[in-house]
Amino acid sequence: MLKRLVVVMFLFAPVAASALTAEEIRTQIEVLLAQITALQVQLQATQTSNTGTGAYCPTITRTLQRGNRDTTNGEVTELQKFLVGYFNINPSEIMTGYFGSITEGRVRQFQAEQGITQTGAVGPLTRAALQRACGTSSNATQATTNTTNTTGNSCVFNSHTVTHGSAVTAYQNPSVTGTSLCRSEARTCFNGVLQGSYLYSSCTSEPTVNLSCSFGSQSIAHGSVVVAYTASSVAAGQTCISQLRTCSNGTLSGTYQYASCEVGTAAYSQGSYYSQASYYSQGSYSSQPSITVTSPTTGAVLTRGSTITITWQSQNAPADATVWIEFRQNPRFWDPTVVTLSGPASGSMTFTVPTVAHATSYNQMYFALKSGYQYLQPYAQVTVPVSVQ
Repeated sequence: MLKRLVVVMFLFAPVAASALTAEEIRTQIEVLLAQITALQVQLQATQTSNTGTGAYCPTITRTLQRGNRDTTNGEVTELQKFLVGYFNINPSEIMTGYFGSITEGRVRQFQAEQGITQTGAVGPLTRAALQRACGTSSNATQATTNTTNTTGNSCVFNSHTVTHGSAVTAYQNPSVTGTSLCRSEARTCFNGVLQGSYLYSSCTSEPTVNLSCSFGSQSIAHGSVVVAYTASSVAAGQTCISQLRTCSNGTLSGTYQYASCEVGTAAYSQGSYYSQASYYSQGSYSSQPSITVTSPTTGAVLTRGSTITITWQSQNAPADATVWIEFRQNPRFWDPTVVTLSGPASGSMTFTVPTVAHATSYNQMYFALKSGYQYLQPYAQVTVPVSVQ
């Protein structure tokens, strides 16, 4: 009968192949091979039943568990042949060469009958029990059973009835987020006792939602950084102290509360300039010189080693005026680490932020107009608070 079926299959295959793709043909061949394997096992089980020898005796030399596939020895198929004969089940239900949930459920059922811990895996104790059970069938004193044995007590799983010998898929968690996976197991009912431990009937995968943070009137996106200060302003000669606050899923690190900080201007005594034949006291200018800085802006965050553009514009400056620029920690002119630059009264230049470690302590850029060696104070000077990381 088996040979006749195989011949018929191959006779019809060329006729259908003319209208099929190579992939469809390959799929049909795999289906036919699986059917042939199932028929061979069914024939072997029938012959075994006729001779009265009972379950097939498998050759298994290693531990088998869920997820295993047939190797060169075909040991998963060996196990499945035993289960077909022992439980008298339809070979097409289980004969795949893959150790899946159905095979695991039947192994647990066999272990329960043999008094072995129901792990669902085939280890040394289970392999020994398989050999002892060769030539017998499950519940030998009873008639041949179907795939679900209705003589045992059923189980209840989340208001769902699971009949004796049947399995249900259970999940470890009701939902997971991000890249986490829904973990499942097959729980088999054996005479009123449901094997396994997972509690949930379903599991959904939800996308990760990262929350933004609030800082003053600003919304800070997850993973973004904002510069914060201890105070909104400090007196002349003092330093604005800043920190970087990072938003992490709705939580903003750090404690500083202010989004900006202004350094006050030193008190100016007219006598100190007008009485010394300064530019202003001579009446040389109809308006006082001043300077405006457009880049960098207040609160700018600079990175060591990066190149920035510095831009400024002076008003009412004398013809010989120049700009003096200092990149510094505070107004300590004797600090040997101060970086000094100079340029025309109005203009721009590129500047590379120092890479030395102490550059992170710099927190301001100071601009002043000069005429010769004299500073045109106090109006022609500007301090721009920055931070370095």
